[in-house]
Amino acid sequence: MFHKFIEIANKYIYSKNQTKIKKTIIMKKTTLFYLAAFVLLSFSNMESRAQNMVFNGDLELWDDANTPTGWDKTENITQESVIVHGGTYSAKQQAGTKDLMQNISGITAGETVTINYYFLDNDDDARSRIWSYWLNGSSTISENAAELRPGTYSSNSPDWQEYSVTLTAPANADGFRFEVRTYNTNAGSGFIYYDDFSVEQGGVVALNANFSADGTLVPVGSTVSFTDQTAGGETPYSYSWDFDGDGTEDATTQNPSFQYNTAGTYTVSLEVTDDLSAVDTETKTDYITVYVATPVSDIATLRAGVIGNQYTLSNEVILTFQQSYRNQKYIEDATAAILIDDAPNGNFNPGLIT
Repeated sequence: MFHKFIEIANKYIYSKNQTKIKKTIIMKKTTLFYLAAFVLLSFSNMESRAQNMVFNGDLELWDDANTPTGWDKTENITQESVIVHGGTYSAKQQAGTKDLMQNISGITAGETVTINYYFLDNDDDARSRIWSYWLNGSSTISENAAELRPGTYSSNSPDWQEYSVTLTAPANADGFRFEVRTYNTNAGSGFIYYDDFSVEQGGVVALNANFSADGTLVPVGSTVSFTDQTAGGETPYSYSWDFDGDGTEDATTQNPSFQYNTAGTYTVSLEVTDDLSAVDTETKTDYITVYVATPVSDIATLRAGVIGNQYTLSNEVILTFQQSYRNQKYIEDATAAILIDDAPNGNFNPGLIT
């Protein structure tokens, strides 16, 4: 009798609410469809995100105090736990044309690849640069020499510096040799620190604010022009510049200029916002030095000057010798002669007397 009552009740509910039940079923199917679509979209987004192809790129794993795990060449390397960019450890490398290198597989020709790492060069006796290659098997590919094997070296800075470049993997590329080198300068053997290496293929390239200036050592009253070098993210960008480190916005154009009227050392910052509201800031500490030069009338007086001071030579001199090596120039007048030579560490600074 009880079962019969249930059966009758079910039939009654169905007959009275057939339309409602059908709508409920349709709504449930629609909900399941959207849920499935959301899961599929989420999975697709996860698949499209670029993954770091460098094993132990953050240098948190070490086989011993001189060998970061998974790296193929680790010359003059020491585990560092105090001076780090991120995490617990970085790699400290003593100069001497020494390499830190890892061979990476899985590169796809024609794909966008972003190569990125951080280094700290605050040592007059050492300098650094990237020295990397695309690979086809074990053979190197020569493309992108300017970006992967540049002719310039790092410059001293108290801050960690970032190297980042986005390239298209050339035809036949199936790997990448990620290598950085540390070199001697001044016949010394200083140290460079490295951290947070990454190689990312495909996906969205992160916004990376950066800039340069047409002069960083200038006399009072000089106007310095700045060039935006921002990459990644989604264009167009908006800009906020602070040229004197006071926290006040000084310009919003892409490539502005700023006049420095007071002697001193200035920190410059650029904050960039992309079209997706991503924000990145590049700050160069003590980037611009503005000096007051002492006027002198002849080379003899200049030679008697104090090391580290700035001078302007007002009278005429004769250029008697020059060569491209270190941009050397030999000048003289009736009182004396002097050699003008670029910085001995190879970072050209025309007019520096050494």
